[in-house]
Amino acid sequence: MNYDKAHIRSEYEAVKCTVDLTIRQRELLEAWLYAGQTMGQLALRYGINRSTVSRAINRAVEKIEQFFKPEFSL
Repeated sequence: MNYDKAHIRSEYEAVKCTVDLTIRQRELLEAWLYAGQTMGQLALRYGINRSTVSRAINRAVEKIEQFFKPEFSL
């Protein structure tokens, strides 16, 4: 997926103390957002597939975005 990192970074800053991320999701997301590492670089660093990195980051972003969606739509 193609994310706006600045937008995700600001959302993450707002909810990082309350969002329920796994340790791996948090590590990968923060390295991707703040250290500017690519998913390929993270895969090499952690010894996992790039698709695993992508899934972990996507799930983390989904959890973060859930905090900003209204519970009820009109």
